[in-house]
Amino acid sequence: MVDWTIIISTAVGFMTASITKVGEAVATKAGEELFAIVKKKFKDDKVGQDILSKFRKKPSRYENALIDIIKEKAKADKSFENEIRNIVEKNSQSQDNSTIKQIANGIGNAQAAGKNASATSNVTIKN
Repeated sequence: MVDWTIIISTAVGFMTASITKVGEAVATKAGEELFAIVKKKFKDDKVGQDILSKFRKKPSRYENALIDIIKEKAKADKSFENEIRNIVEKNSQSQDNSTIKQIANGIGNAQAAGKNASATSNVTIKN
């Protein structure tokens, strides 16, 4: 099982790919799925909605804020965490079923890359 920190960084990387259209179709599709789940989770949370809106406009500037609030929501709601985990794990395999390589270094840069998909998120990982 992949560490939650990598899962969430990869999720936000997929979301960035869907906004910027930089990345393969798999990453863009995963990002769109994740946006739908996160938007639903934030429907009654003004701060969450604001961060998500700002992230859509300037992903690199608001990545860390989005990661923080998703982590906060997931900690309180395991079904939300599982939805995110399932989408990331499902989409972390390319169409030919070769596993995507996931890397996280000590300062928190995370990258998911494979034959047909890639996503990168430069974040500070906090436990």
